[in-house]
Amino acid sequence: MDYPKQSEVQQLVFSAVCAEDKVADFIKLVNENQVATRKEQGVLRCEFMRDKEVKNKFYINDVYLNQAAWDFH
Repeated sequence: MDYPKQSEVQQLVFSAVCAEDKVADFIKLVNENQVATRKEQGVLRCEFMRDKEVKNKFYINDVYLNQAAWDFH
């Protein structure tokens, strides 16, 4: 595999807090989105994490090969 120049890589990192009574719906929605995102060309990493202490807080980390992959997403 040819590795991209670091300056070309695009990364999206964010956290989200959802209503406590909507956690199951949120997890289902994000998991569906993650499955689709991982199929896109140029996706290097696609992670969905749950906070250990705040059970309705989540983190998403997506890494794309370049701007074109980010734009496609």
